[in-house]
Amino acid sequence: CRTGRRSAEAATVLENAGFRNIQLLEGDFPGWQAGGHPVQK
Repeated sequence: CRTGRRSAEAATVLENAGFRNIQLLEGDFPGWQAGGHPVQK
Protein backbone atom coordinates (compact mmCIF):
# COMPACT_ATOMS: atom_id res chain seq x y z
CA CYS A 1 0.00 0.00 0.00
CA ARG A 2 2.95 2.34 0.28
CA THR A 3 2.91 3.03 -3.47
CA GLY A 4 -0.77 2.33 -4.04
CA ARG A 5 -0.21 -0.57 -6.43
CA ARG A 6 -1.40 -3.31 -4.08
CA SER A 7 -4.37 -1.32 -2.86
CA ALA A 8 -5.44 -0.68 -6.47
CA GLU A 9 -5.18 -4.41 -7.16
CA ALA A 10 -7.20 -5.15 -4.02
CA ALA A 11 -9.86 -2.66 -5.10
CA THR A 12 -10.16 -4.46 -8.43
CA VAL A 13 -10.55 -7.82 -6.69
CA LEU A 14 -13.25 -6.37 -4.43
CA GLU A 15 -15.06 -4.79 -7.39
CA ASN A 16 -14.98 -8.11 -9.25
CA ALA A 17 -16.45 -9.74 -6.14
CA GLY A 18 -19.44 -7.41 -6.29
CA PHE A 19 -18.45 -4.60 -3.94
CA ARG A 20 -19.46 -1.20 -5.27
CA ASN A 21 -18.57 1.35 -2.57
CA ILE A 22 -14.77 1.17 -2.87
CA GLN A 23 -12.54 4.13 -2.06
CA LEU A 24 -8.84 4.52 -2.86
CA LEU A 25 -6.76 7.06 -0.98
CA GLU A 26 -4.74 9.24 -3.32
CA GLY A 27 -1.22 9.90 -2.15
CA ASP A 28 -0.75 6.46 -0.57
CA PHE A 29 0.18 5.98 3.09
CA PRO A 30 2.85 8.69 3.24
CA GLY A 31 0.26 11.09 1.83
CA TRP A 32 -2.11 10.14 4.63
CA GLN A 33 0.58 10.84 7.21
CA ALA A 34 1.58 14.12 5.56
CA GLY A 35 -2.06 15.21 5.69
CA GLY A 36 -1.93 14.96 9.47
CA HIS A 37 -4.36 12.04 9.64
CA PRO A 38 -4.14 9.65 12.60
CA VAL A 39 -1.76 6.71 12.46
CA GLN A 40 -1.71 3.92 15.01
CA LYS A 41 1.15 1.42 15.19
